[in-house]
Amino acid sequence: MVTNSFGCADTARGFVTIEPLKSFFVPNSFSPNNDGLNDVFKPVVPYCKSMDLKIFDRWGNLIYNTNNTEHGWDGKYKGENAQSDVYVYKILIEFFDGSFKDAHGHITLVR
Repeated sequence: MVTNSFGCADTARGFVTIEPLKSFFVPNSFSPNNDGLNDVFKPVVPYCKSMDLKIFDRWGNLIYNTNNTEHGWDGKYKGENAQSDVYVYKILIEFFDGSFKDAHGHITLVR
């Protein structure tokens, strides 16, 4: 209910449908050199129910995997620093409405 400067009041009612947000951002490079800037490869996927992130080397070997939306790849493989190179990521995202998005691409690790 609103009233204007002349004292006239009016009421309006309606329905608002809010569609679930299904956007995300995947960086294309990171530099795990402990300078506090871009040290971890972590996709930004707000409002998702779950996420499966996999990182592969150029030969197709799985070198990192997580299902935790708060974790990202720190550029290590088997406890050692992975070399500067281009890697492949694959992400399966489940949104709260039950829909899925499958994304893949390249990530450059710069040392």
